[in-house]
Amino acid sequence: MEGEMQFTVTGNKDTFMYYKDSGRGGDSLELVGVRPNGEIFLEKEIDNGVGINAEFLSPSIIEIGIERYNEDYVAMGDRFTGLFDTKYYQLTKDGEMIEIDYIDQEFANLAKKGQLKWVPGNIGMNYKSLKANNKGTLEYGEIPFYMTLKASYAFPPKNKLEGTEAVNAIGKNTMITGSKKELTEKLQKYFGKPVAEKINGNSYVYAYKAGQYYVVIDGDGINKEAYLYIGTKNGINILFWPFDGGIK
Repeated sequence: MEGEMQFTVTGNKDTFMYYKDSGRGGDSLELVGVRPNGEIFLEKEIDNGVGINAEFLSPSIIEIGIERYNEDYVAMGDRFTGLFDTKYYQLTKDGEMIEIDYIDQEFANLAKKGQLKWVPGNIGMNYKSLKANNKGTLEYGEIPFYMTLKASYAFPPKNKLEGTEAVNAIGKNTMITGSKKELTEKLQKYFGKPVAEKINGNSYVYAYKAGQYYVVIDGDGINKEAYLYIGTKNGINILFWPFDGGIK
């Protein structure tokens, strides 16, 4: 058995904490809220027999990913699909867990500043500063990527980064969950119609203009999940449309 614990303290001194227990039968998550006087005002247990991921994104916001269950499994290990439905919750002083959207007005406001919500860093940040504030690894391919636990950061094509090079695209590592219709309608609400797209069967990519930057959703219509990116025109075009134009 393996365990994992994390806690946060709110402005009014309430403490939220979770304990995750991992075993061969899957994960279980216990979420607790405690007042300064020791009173427990939130107690929630999640145990669905498969995998669970959790992380506090702020003192009162938690991200919880629950693995999808394979109902047709034969061997025990076949229950684990590796696909997670991720949801975000606002934890209240009254002991409630209120589900909140990832794509909302805050997301839109940050995108226009070159940032992704709950992801460190921003477009234009230089490599030296990014590396100093975020633990990760630098990988070279067609373009350099700095890979961290939360995100991947892309730079213009170069054989070696010196330190002054600026981030031109950021990708959130955790997928968001929802149908193509649901997710694209949310993005269109804040950014208008897409300015570029690429459809391949059930896979889709749409780019939306967010101020001087571009938000991209790269989704799977069957599994109902998608990755989100923010970047400059050049940064996004290199990632998704290296040969056929993309964003004009």
